[in-house]
Amino acid sequence: MKKIKKNIDSFVISDTVLVNEHEGRSRYLSKLVHILKLNNLKYICAPCSSLDSGLSATGLYINYLHVGNAMFVPVFDLEQNEAVVLFFEDVFYDCKIIPVK
Repeated sequence: MKKIKKNIDSFVISDTVLVNEHEGRSRYLSKLVHILKLNNLKYICAPCSSLDSGLSATGLYINYLHVGNAMFVPVFDLEQNEAVVLFFEDVFYDCKIIPVK
């Protein structure tokens, strides 16, 4: 995993943004990556378990809250919660990751 120094004043981390994984939606991700490249931005795919129905935020781990040196990361009744917390700890290595149900 690429470790990046965060910019605590922005949702953009240095020149890198977090985007949700889009399994099965490669056309959408291709368009998004194209737009990011046009704006000289890199990306990291954050784990995502949401359903395409759009009726629930379950699995949208990217809906975190970054306050100072703490990151409050949503967790759900899903098996991948532990892996998601490790992902955020790896990417935001200088933050305290706090899982919030």
